Amino acid sequence: MSYLSALNYKYKHEDSEETLFVIDTNYFLYAYQSYSNGDSYIKALENKKKDIYIPFITYIEFLSNINSVTNSLKNDIKILENYVNSAAEEVEIFDISSIKQKLKSESFSSKSKNYDQLNNLLKKDIEEIINKYVESSVMEIKNKCIEIENILNKKLKEFSISENNLPKIAEYEEKVRKLTDRIDELFETTSVVGEMYTQENINEYISDMDDRYKKNIPPGFCDASKEEEKIFGDLVIPDKAGDLILWKDLINLLQVDEEKMEKFSRVVIVTNDGLSDEKSDWRIKLGKERVVHDQLKLEFYQKTGKLLDLMKVEDFIEYFSLEDENIKVRIVNEIKTFNDENFSNEEKIVFTLFGNVHALNKQKEMMEKIFITLINMKGLRYKDLRNLPCISTRHEELNTTFDSYKELFLDDETEVLLGTRLNRNDKLRYIYKLFKIAGLDPRELIFNSREFQKIWQNFFQNKDGLLFSDEIIVSLERPENLFGISVIGDVKFYNLGEQIENNLTRKIRDKLINCEFHDESREPKELEFKDIMWNLGYNVENHLVDFDDF
Repeated sequence: MSYLSALNYKYKHEDSEETLFVIDTNYFLYAYQSYSNGDSYIKALENKKKDIYIPFITYIEFLSNINSVTNSLKNDIKILENYVNSAAEEVEIFDISSIKQKLKSESFSSKSKNYDQLNNLLKKDIEEIINKYVESSVMEIKNKCIEIENILNKKLKEFSISENNLPKIAEYEEKVRKLTDRIDELFETTSVVGEMYTQENINEYISDMDDRYKKNIPPGFCDASKEEEKIFGDLVIPDKAGDLILWKDLINLLQVDEEKMEKFSRVVIVTNDGLSDEKSDWRIKLGKERVVHDQLKLEFYQKTGKLLDLMKVEDFIEYFSLEDENIKVRIVNEIKTFNDENFSNEEKIVFTLFGNVHALNKQKEMMEKIFITLINMKGLRYKDLRNLPCISTRHEELNTTFDSYKELFLDDETEVLLGTRLNRNDKLRYIYKLFKIAGLDPRELIFNSREFQKIWQNFFQNKDGLLFSDEIIVSLERPENLFGISVIGDVKFYNLGEQIENNLTRKIRDKLINCEFHDESREPKELEFKDIMWNLGYNVENHLVDFDDF
């Protein structure tokens, strides 16, 4: 064998007897996420148990994620149950306002590149034509949506009659128990799981991590921005190091385990990591396919003398589960769903905004959704948004920092451009500024990702120092002293006419009572009150401040 043969190697099924199959975390998580086919995932492992290896980092990551995966599916089952049980009520599926927004956005984005060079009269004519097109299209779409909703409601009513068709949480929990028993038995009766690490092992494996990631040496550099850590017993493992630890563990195994060194000339890592364009530290795009990163094959051959390839989870099950074709097809389809909706963790952004849960594929989609929601909630105009660096219009010189824009329509006449080519922190920073402009509570935005949520909360000057009211009444007193300086006698906070009374308002009141004020005019008093609040960690910039007579 040579470096050239290592570079060009692709697994063939006839190679299976001399191939070591290394199982990544997503294999086990898929098994637990499958309501009907989890058994087939484990059957494939059992059939190849003499030729598989599970690095201990796979085991750690599996244990760290299993509860969130099972709870997520149980929650989905509960939602489905509630949804179908309420099928007697009419359900509304399509958001016509969002469809209208999308139509306008796509119509304007397809305008000529020379649009900005047209005179204003022609621009107005074009926009009127597009607006008429959108309005007429929306009416047709709305009628179709109603028709589809009626059909679906009818089907749901029929479906809900047959209770046996519904997945049951109790049934899923029983399947999880049996699946866990089989996995435990596989782990305990074979030597498929690697040895537990010491902290010294971890430290050695990641000693060159920063240097590798700076040079984009795979695997793992796509996770370089992760800041969280996993705690496993007395082990501390950076989240960004998972892929690299698996890689170093595998190389070490084939350098010290004489039995495996002699038996296996080829290694296949079974993983669905790197199937998206955004995750390029395992697979890279070659034509229409995604293939193993060249540097992985070369480094692996250099350090172990073995050939390397990657295999998708569904392909491993197809080869070794010995299931019938119908089951294999179902598994392929369900894994595609997992990849599309649940396990594209590199880009999938799940967040709750004002009580509504959203799951979007890209950070820029998340930014766009939040901007549209806040703008519509508060009826914001361009004059409110113009100081945000990421907002511009077609009539301005575009900020070259943002080479990717999304059209937002404030109304039928007004279009603004939202710059979305930003790093994650800047996206969240501008979202936070929009919350301040809108006078809304940023705590109404909650990210599922601990990493995202931690960064988001860092924008709050004081997490406990956020108070949102639409009116603040300040009572002033003038003590009988030589100077006659006004002091704060009381502060009351109101929202929608109702007084806010909680530990936070009492804390603010205690800090402010007897604070001095000047007597020159109303305006400086208001400004000074805002300054005092700001120094205490509270921003009242968007609140109405009234003063009682004294």
